[in-house]
Amino acid sequence: MRRYLLLKPTELWLCFFFFSLIPTTKLFATHIVGGEMEFTHIADNQYRVGLLLYFDEINGQQGAKDPSARVSVFRKSDNVWIRDFNIYNKGGEPVNYTVPECAIGSLKTSKVYYSAIFNLFPSDFDDPGGYYIAFERCCRNDIIENILNPEDAGQTFYLEFPPLIKDGVPFINSSPKLFPPLSDYACLNQPFIFDFSGEDADNDSLAYSLDVPINGFSSADDPIPSPRSGPYPEVQFLPSFGLDSMIKGSPPLNIDSKTGILNLTPSKLGLFVFSVKCEEFRNGEKIGEVVRDFQMLVVDCPIPNAPTVVAQNFDGTLFNSVDTIVYEVGKGDACINVFVTDPDPGTRVYTRVIPKNFKTNELNIVGDLQRMINPGDTAKLQLCIKDCPDIRNEIYEVEVLVGDNSCSLPLVDTIRLVFDIRESNTPPEVKSDDLSYNNELKVYETTLLLGDTLDFKMLGLDEDMDSVVMTAIGDGFNLVSEGMVLSKVSGFAPVETGFQWIPTCANLALGIDEKSFEIDFLLRDYGACGIKSTDTARVKINLVHVPEPNKVPQVSADGLSFEGKLREYCDTVIVGDLYRLNIRGLDLDGDSIILTGFGDDFSFLDKGMVFGNVSGFGEVTSEFMWQTSCSDISGVNQGSNMETVE
Repeated sequence: MRRYLLLKPTELWLCFFFFSLIPTTKLFATHIVGGEMEFTHIADNQYRVGLLLYFDEINGQQGAKDPSARVSVFRKSDNVWIRDFNIYNKGGEPVNYTVPECAIGSLKTSKVYYSAIFNLFPSDFDDPGGYYIAFERCCRNDIIENILNPEDAGQTFYLEFPPLIKDGVPFINSSPKLFPPLSDYACLNQPFIFDFSGEDADNDSLAYSLDVPINGFSSADDPIPSPRSGPYPEVQFLPSFGLDSMIKGSPPLNIDSKTGILNLTPSKLGLFVFSVKCEEFRNGEKIGEVVRDFQMLVVDCPIPNAPTVVAQNFDGTLFNSVDTIVYEVGKGDACINVFVTDPDPGTRVYTRVIPKNFKTNELNIVGDLQRMINPGDTAKLQLCIKDCPDIRNEIYEVEVLVGDNSCSLPLVDTIRLVFDIRESNTPPEVKSDDLSYNNELKVYETTLLLGDTLDFKMLGLDEDMDSVVMTAIGDGFNLVSEGMVLSKVSGFAPVETGFQWIPTCANLALGIDEKSFEIDFLLRDYGACGIKSTDTARVKINLVHVPEPNKVPQVSADGLSFEGKLREYCDTVIVGDLYRLNIRGLDLDGDSIILTGFGDDFSFLDKGMVFGNVSGFGEVTSEFMWQTSCSDISGVNQGSNMETVE
């Protein structure tokens, strides 16, 4: 395999100067238990780069807790160096035993956390192949039993992340966070189980596998080498050890690819290093990985006894592993009894529920969770289905682990429970007996003339006689704004609601004689946990305006004859007289009419004319008055003038 080595000249000089001042002694050796990298999106272009280093407090030197670390980013496609991150020691904390009473003097681990926040521009990290972050540090414990020259073996902390932009769109992702590290020793020839899984803030899928620990290029003589690109050398296993047998046993060390649960029954005493790879997938495509190195101590322990667990069904009968527990949501007892015994004195029990076919835990645990039991005693627990489980009308499988406080880890007994969680329901039905149903369009349909009244009822039916609520929603319009009258109705089925509408011209735009209004009537039935199901019926109302025959309104002037050719009424007025004339408006259809008057290119007010505009139905009359004067004929040689009034 072709390898790339990238060194920056300034880094080479600095590293040489640094190590010329500090002698290469065991000060930097035998302290690394393991650890992993983190890459977390904060907001916008902000990311936190973190390093978790697990430190051996028994064999390690306190001076090896570095104040900072320089980690480097490389491009996966060609191993080109991109940039360095300087991250800083934020302090440490002990890694506690699962059972504190099981602590032994030869195993004491602490966690040291390094981190800093950086602004990263997506355009600088846009390679489709993604990137990796690496940090090399020496050295591992010199008492490790499964690798060659452990006192000279380093660890390469390694993480892969995807490009920060894809197809021009920011690609937001955070690396998986692994669960707390291995805090316990394993006992020779006794089963050992530990949760090494993680969680992902982006809900990506995670897959777990064992991997060969990465040594890298660090050594006791060069414990913090200048940044170099991968691929990195792996540790060298001693004969008879390897990827499938990093810790010997029956079975040897293995991990569940889906759950991240470590499992083995070790057959050899000693301290052993191993590595777990956690890969993340989005939409079936791998986008990143985190590698955690760690070590496991195997010691000789007294042989304890595991607890024994039995469960009772809802009806009080003992549960059989092939039984399926049927539970009806909101009806009857939701708890099954679990009884625990343990032949060892001073036993405390704990319980854990592991969902098998769903991610959610639908069980609550109550009872003797803190009670100490002795031989002959029985602890009683109850596993209760939540009042309103998210899983309904499906089979729900769980494993219930009941453990004790044995050393090094609790011994467990497991029962597998299968629940058939039901919420029986006959869907409701919304219908109308007053309207015709269009089978082709799958709607109730009716035609309504403008000005007529539409009145119909909608029925809400439910065979279970559940509590129901009926509402209506206009398709693209508001019922109230259109003048439709409908009230929300609720109660135990059956229910009924009335609909009424008297449309006006306001419901049709100017020049539009036809328009359809479609309304969805929704009927929801409710159970103990909210809405169970919904039925919808659509009503289509075709609104039609049929214009009536119309006669043209007429205007007449009392006592004057109509000049048909000119389409005018004409009259003669003597200057100085007060001229009065009744104008009549007539509509034979009895429609609403408005009678107005105005001058033909002159103002009534300027001429001293008075006419009151009037309105009414069928027939209206208003008087026209004009006090004439000489000014009305000024500039006219013959002493007369003509004014036209419309």
